[in-house]
Amino acid sequence: MSVQKDTDEWKTFMRHLIWSKQKSNRDVLCLKCWRIMKYEECVKHKGIMPDHTKSILTSKEFASETKFITIARAMNKVIIEEGKEIYENPYKSKDRRGRPSTQMLLYKEELRKKEEIEKMIKENPMLANIDISQITAAGGGVNIIQCT
Repeated sequence: MSVQKDTDEWKTFMRHLIWSKQKSNRDVLCLKCWRIMKYEECVKHKGIMPDHTKSILTSKEFASETKFITIARAMNKVIIEEGKEIYENPYKSKDRRGRPSTQMLLYKEELRKKEEIEKMIKENPMLANIDISQITAAGGGVNIIQCT
């Protein structure tokens, strides 16, 4: 989804950016995902994608026309077609509220846990004969449920 500068859609987009800065729980922008999220979603996002933590900007840093344009250009999120600037819209959600589906969050969390377990097994030869289905990752630690 994109938005062309100097259109009614652009004006609406700018109002959304300004509102992002005025709210008590300000929105954030993940530069790696190029996505504006609500604070609550950002907390989950950092848990699922911890390597994105340093790439998250608060609305103070992006929520003005000048700041947004500068960041979009630096991140190569703008194209020029027939002399018109078209920006990739960072408000990208299916439900238009900026929240990912709960099922997607759960799925990504399970993938993260599975990768953590597989990494631990590779790093520890004593665990090589353990069936991965017998291991669970719980809150940053890994628990072996049963050994065969």
